[in-house]
Amino acid sequence: MKLAILFVLMVAVARADSVDTTDKLIVFGHIERMDQTELTITASFPSPKGVASKELKIPRSQVVKIEFNLTTFNPGGPPAIGALPPAKSRAVPAPVGQDFAVMVDGHHQPCDGATIDIQQHLHCGKEEFPKSAVIRIFLATQ
Repeated sequence: MKLAILFVLMVAVARADSVDTTDKLIVFGHIERMDQTELTITASFPSPKGVASKELKIPRSQVVKIEFNLTTFNPGGPPAIGALPPAKSRAVPAPVGQDFAVMVDGHHQPCDGATIDIQQHLHCGKEEFPKSAVIRIFLATQ
């Protein structure tokens, strides 16, 4: 058991992202990629055998914010992403206008059509930034 906990903690340091959706779900894990249609994240959830990893695909239109942090473990089971439309009372409003990234130095970088490639680089139009230079990304409604 101690070995499993140590493994989870080691993975948490190496793989750390969170995704907030329009229906107030927050999924912790490792973002594999994001294009103009969907975001793919690998997340860990409790299972009868300890911890299980699962790849989730979240429609980009449901992603409001991406944050690079130290949490990767989800306390509950995998969410049913896109199963129900968000209730108006719990919906999180997405930024209107253009995507933008909050950089490590604190400035807001406008981001025309933000995408994340498999090398973990944020693409803002023709500009490219390593994941280590970005704190969070806000996605505008499309």
